Amino acid sequence: MKPNKLITGLSILVLQLILSFQVWAITEAQPTELQKDNVILNQLKTGDNHLYSFTLPKDQFIRGEAMQIGVDLIVTIIDPTGKEIDSFDGPATGSEVFHFESDVAGKYLLKISPFKQSEGKYSLQITYSEPIATTPEGKIDQLMGIYGDGTPGGVVAIVRKGKIAYSKGYGMANVEYDIANTIATPYHMASVSKQFTAFAIAMLAEQGKLSIDDDVHQYLPQLPDFGQKITLRHLLNHTSGLRDHWNLWAMSGGQMDDVIRQQDLLALIYRQQELNFTPGDEFLYSNTGYLLLSEVVSKVSGEPFAKWMQSNVFKPLGMNSTQIYDNHERIVKGRAYSYQNTEEGLSKSVLSYANSGATSLFTTAEDLALWLHNFHTAKVGGPEVIKAMQVQGVLNNGETIKYALGLSIGKHNGLRKISHGGADAGFRTMLAYYPEIESGVIVLGNIASFQPGFISDTAAELFFAQHMTEHTKQDSEKSETASHANSTIPEEVAHAVIGKWSIENGPELVISFEQRVLFAQLENRPKRKLLPLGELLFRVDMNDMDIKIQFESAVEGKINHGTLHQNGGMPMKRLRGWQPDTKQLTQYTGRYFSEELETFYVIELEDENLMIKHIRHGDFKLTPKEKHSFNAGRWYLGEITFTQNESGEFSLMKMTNGRVRNLLFEKVE
Repeated sequence: MKPNKLITGLSILVLQLILSFQVWAITEAQPTELQKDNVILNQLKTGDNHLYSFTLPKDQFIRGEAMQIGVDLIVTIIDPTGKEIDSFDGPATGSEVFHFESDVAGKYLLKISPFKQSEGKYSLQITYSEPIATTPEGKIDQLMGIYGDGTPGGVVAIVRKGKIAYSKGYGMANVEYDIANTIATPYHMASVSKQFTAFAIAMLAEQGKLSIDDDVHQYLPQLPDFGQKITLRHLLNHTSGLRDHWNLWAMSGGQMDDVIRQQDLLALIYRQQELNFTPGDEFLYSNTGYLLLSEVVSKVSGEPFAKWMQSNVFKPLGMNSTQIYDNHERIVKGRAYSYQNTEEGLSKSVLSYANSGATSLFTTAEDLALWLHNFHTAKVGGPEVIKAMQVQGVLNNGETIKYALGLSIGKHNGLRKISHGGADAGFRTMLAYYPEIESGVIVLGNIASFQPGFISDTAAELFFAQHMTEHTKQDSEKSETASHANSTIPEEVAHAVIGKWSIENGPELVISFEQRVLFAQLENRPKRKLLPLGELLFRVDMNDMDIKIQFESAVEGKINHGTLHQNGGMPMKRLRGWQPDTKQLTQYTGRYFSEELETFYVIELEDENLMIKHIRHGDFKLTPKEKHSFNAGRWYLGEITFTQNESGEFSLMKMTNGRVRNLLFEKVE
């Protein structure tokens, strides 16, 4: 039986009807045994954790699926020794696919938990259980086996010395017309596009037509003067302080499936009156910088960005299926389309971009192999351009960040790795190059639950194993972590740090202590273990990210301050509970307008709840966070803070989300 055939064959409606009659009560003390292909139907209630068991021989590859019907699930795999070996928390609705390998024989446990304190129905099934494949190609097939006829999927390609050594398409590029994914399928590359924009700037710099350290205002005088010099290098390194245009678009009332044109985004950018921070002080990913860089290329060259790229980069490299897709009405034959899982099943994830620089490169795996080879040959651009692309950014305090020019620089099991990923709508992409062995990995996906980073790293470890070492800096750190992790975390330390934390100008973080293990959970993200590196220093347990949390010592009682380290340090502070009464809430009500966004939000009191309303986004409840501060529960609204004027009236409202800080709204009525 093909993976997911049983689940796919049942409509969500039928599952819901079955669930209404068949629900098993499961407790952690009494795990229910799972059998391959049997469908378990169940319902989570607040506070529930459901346990299932299945006995496996050694070296077995397992894949399964939890269908989320009204509840966002976290699936955790526990080996026979009681160790959690992996967890899965992808899409909030629809199919949650999980997979793992049995390193030892014995009884494995599968724990189903709700994300946050939610409840609802789900189904569970083990869809695939076979011996682990013995070849890299076979292991990739097992990993990608979830994507087949009738589902979106992706493409995996291995490049060695400019030639495609292995490639295969999985699933459909177009589900409606049963068009399969192949290495010749054009894909929307999302943020992988940034390295091409950076390459254009580096080429123009090498030709003496600009300097990377020029002030951007020299080329784009329309950009407001923030009283700070913003260089092209700041834009390239994401250290400019400019607010992200996608966040601004959504905050202004834009929907991500709107037709979004270059001029629409520029109009938003050119109306901004403040920066997030002083240029060079921090690394904060901002798509705005790369959109502006594409405008700089046009300004300097006198040609549209797309045309210049075609003449100077794509054509010379023989990338004949590559283009800057800056016209949403343009026809691209055989292209992949974008999909997502929902409670109703598979649906389109519409993308109508008509903008460039930060995104909108269309290309194929075949063409990307040529691009990767140019990092070695420097056929286009020359050696100095290739070298400049890999120069990492340096903050004002002297700290070197991992980000260079449209590329992230790091190591993977001892090998130098140059990479970048992308995610727009349902497209998920990853491009990784290993210069020391002149090899790379290309991963393209067209469904939102696709995991390109994980697939890319796995493929590299399979195909480049002979070049990789076991003892790297990261491995040493993990070893150090393991030596601490097996020791008991003192309860006084745990209780001193648990609670809600606010990352400066960022999301809320919850630290919890469960079964003598500390966990960290960002808003709308899965819960992650905090692995101790020292008494008050922890590493967040994420294989593909280097994130640490350092708590500050306290003389007595709870610790109230700390720093989150990821490409720079971000201060954290403890959130203190606040429960305003109706009278207090009433003082925030009114109609607020932003000149920078040219949009209104209305704050009203309904049934003792403070609500925020927008003509396009609808109505949302505001949850008290700190005094005069609320959480809006939407990524583009983030934290909303009210401030008083000289008369003591609350007439100002500021919005802060991950990539926009303190955007001002004024009460107009």
